[in-house]
Amino acid sequence: MSSSFQFLGVWFNINGFRNFIRQQLKRECNSFSAILRPAKLTVQQVVYLYNTVLIPKLDYRMQVTHLSEAKCSTITSSVRALVKHKAKLSHSVPNVVLYLTHALGLINLFSFQQQSHFTNLFLLANSSSVFMKSLFNYRLRFIQFYCLIPISPLMVLDWTCWSSLIIFKQDYIANTLASLLSTPFRLSRANLSSVLDLTYPNGHTPIYQCLSLDVFKANLTRLQKRGLFYLLQLLTPQGTHLLSWSVIYANSVQKRGNARLPMWYKNLSTNVTIPDKPGLLRERFLTEQQPVSLITKELAPCIPPSDYKKNWIVTLNDNGLPLFGKQIQIQPLVLLYIRLQIVYLV
Repeated sequence: MSSSFQFLGVWFNINGFRNFIRQQLKRECNSFSAILRPAKLTVQQVVYLYNTVLIPKLDYRMQVTHLSEAKCSTITSSVRALVKHKAKLSHSVPNVVLYLTHALGLINLFSFQQQSHFTNLFLLANSSSVFMKSLFNYRLRFIQFYCLIPISPLMVLDWTCWSSLIIFKQDYIANTLASLLSTPFRLSRANLSSVLDLTYPNGHTPIYQCLSLDVFKANLTRLQKRGLFYLLQLLTPQGTHLLSWSVIYANSVQKRGNARLPMWYKNLSTNVTIPDKPGLLRERFLTEQQPVSLITKELAPCIPPSDYKKNWIVTLNDNGLPLFGKQIQIQPLVLLYIRLQIVYLV
């Protein structure tokens, strides 16, 4: 089904297209203006009819649809022309004059839409219904997964990374939360007692903050499949180095695609590591598990004889401390080990 449909008096579109709703609203406004223009009514009467009759009707039709300020202005352009005509005002008079409370008091459709959506969001977040609580938490989890947001979507302070994504444009709650940031109002965690804390624990630097915006958007689906929310998921246990792609791919639960170095990993490596020191993180991306000076050590050079194969290895000693070294292997049986023990200083 690709066309719009009506359910309980509200119009929906299975693909999230808004054109049908916009056309409905535009027709309502044009019809309202066409009927009242020849009528012998004062400007106060026209404004009263618009505010008390037409606005609730428009609000009902757009209650699951977000429209930009420009779209709302286009939809109500015929009504503003009618009001200026009845008030004997010039067409060049700024529209803001019509919306002043102490002047004509015409309701701004965009502001009314925002107020309505914010109220609905607050009612959803504080519903006393167990079913509505579960449904709202599920919707937040859905946004969190598809946008790779490691914290609750209610706490996001900037939606720029996702505003151009189709999944964002089609999501009513995400659009409402983004619109809320353009107002002086903010959600308080203390006032959302019924909403679960959706923050993923033990994280370090959201992955979307480590990638270029265009790269993040282009590779969002690939990152979703790997469940990458934090940079920490791609670091060594000490939190000082970025894992090589071969290690990441080898440790994947499911091997997705080929082992070729992906574009998002190249961009990530460029953004978070020091150019002249492969894999070593820039200072601002380091974890706070241990000071770098107490963890990173220069390993002794390991130069194998010809026809030998060398690999980095890591294991734990009896005290649970990591042992790093290189494995020198001659096929198929002989194994030589060079080990370096790293002692943690407290």
